[in-house]
Amino acid sequence: MNQNANSATTAHIYMHNLRTIFNKAIKDGFISKRFYPFNDYSIGTYVKSKNVIYPEKVQLFSNQPTTLRSRRAKDFWMFCYLCNGINFKDLVYMKHNNIQGDTIAFVGKKNKLTNTVTDK
Repeated sequence: MNQNANSATTAHIYMHNLRTIFNKAIKDGFISKRFYPFNDYSIGTYVKSKNVIYPEKVQLFSNQPTTLRSRRAKDFWMFCYLCNGINFKDLVYMKHNNIQGDTIAFVGKKNKLTNTVTDK
């Protein structure tokens, strides 16, 4: 599919559908499990690289909030931004043991149970 100018996302969608068809055909007795092509193949998911927001484009850096809530909101946003755009949900679930030396290590809640292919 990639050779026919289809995107990786399109290929993944078709592979998921094909796997569903095979699973249903096996369940309904139309095909034997020995012909199942997905035993040693993981479809995974495809994640497109995110667009970059450069600091000079972010007006929030120069903004000086006046209330405690707005200062806290800015701090949370800045933390997520400076951590390569981590998800706010991942920030909420972060614990002190996620800090390992000078690194913050965590598995995102959204991708915890998936096989993710990153765009390079």
